[in-house]
Amino acid sequence: MIGNLEVVVLANLLESEATGYDLTKKINQSPWKSSHQQIYRTLLKLKNRGYLTCQEVNQTNKPDKKVYKITPKGSSVVSSKKLQSATIKIQQDEAYSRLTLGDPQYFIDMHSELVKKISELTKIRNDSEPLTQLAIDRKINLLHADVEWCKYVVRTLSNGIRVAA
Repeated sequence: MIGNLEVVVLANLLESEATGYDLTKKINQSPWKSSHQQIYRTLLKLKNRGYLTCQEVNQTNKPDKKVYKITPKGSSVVSSKKLQSATIKIQQDEAYSRLTLGDPQYFIDMHSELVKKISELTKIRNDSEPLTQLAIDRKINLLHADVEWCKYVVRTLSNGIRVAA
């Protein structure tokens, strides 16, 4: 199985070959964010697995640059049925642990932070590329669901109902 960053790198190389620098710029303009160190480590890992080739290109008065290209093996991994099937992961986060305390204040504060984040995302959405807009829309919708959940938790806990782990 390959990781999410590996999928992002391979998908970007399906379009055209690129250097690690160019990939980093392109990926960080998309919904996915990653450091250049993570991308270079991922490129090396994908190359070692045979999913990419790397050609060194001489440059005058500069270090050689490495140009990465996806291999047929890499293309088949990206298009595999297993990779295309959806999986849903439920993550345990801070909110679940605070729920066991039974204090509504955390969820009142969480509600305020969620509303701020929705506002920030809404402001940057329209200036984004179409795929980034879709990712932002997903984040906004998930945040709206959390806002409603926070309201429900506050009402429930304010009515004196205690939750035990």
